Amino acid sequence: MKIVEQYSHSVGSSNLRNDERHSEPDVLAAVALTSGFASLLFRVKYANDASSYSQLRTEWCEMVTIKADFGHWPTLIKPRRVAIVSLDYWLHDKCSACDGLGYQKHENAPCLTDVACHICDGTGTAPFKCDPTFEKYAIPLLSELQQFAVKGGIAAMKKHSCEIDSIFTAYAPDELKK
Repeated sequence: MKIVEQYSHSVGSSNLRNDERHSEPDVLAAVALTSGFASLLFRVKYANDASSYSQLRTEWCEMVTIKADFGHWPTLIKPRRVAIVSLDYWLHDKCSACDGLGYQKHENAPCLTDVACHICDGTGTAPFKCDPTFEKYAIPLLSELQQFAVKGGIAAMKKHSCEIDSIFTAYAPDELKK
C-alpha cells in the first residue's frame, strides 16, 4: 500500500491501536514528522483537513510570490492568483466524469466500462483549465506541488521504516537481531 493510501486509511480509522494487526499511528506520526509544507499538503489533500487549508494557501502564496520576484514575472500576472489557481486544481484534480478511475461509467449500471474516460483520456485527472494568461506560470507550479508531495511521501516512508526497524529491534528475539 502506498504511503498516501496508508495515510488516508489511518486518518479515517476508528481504531488507532498499535499492535501486530494495526499500525495506523505509525503512518500518522511519520507524515506529521515530515517537513511542514509537505505535511500540510498531505493533511489537506489526503485527509480532507479543511482547517489546514488557509495555512497551506498562505505558505504556497508566499512561495509563489518569491518565485515570481526571482523569475521577473510580468506585472499583469498576479502571483497570489496563480498560486491559488494552481493549489486549488492540485487539491481537486480528480476527474468528475469518471470519479478519478479513468473509465467511462455505464449509463444505467453502477459499474465501469472498459472504455477510457473521454474527459480525462483515462488518466483519472481532470484537464487543467485556467485563464490563458496564467497557464504558462501555473502549469510548472502544479509539478512543483507534486514534487513536494512526493518528497514528503518519501520522507514519511523513511521515518515510518525507521520506526518499524526500531520496533523490530526492540521486540525481536535476540537470535534475529544478529
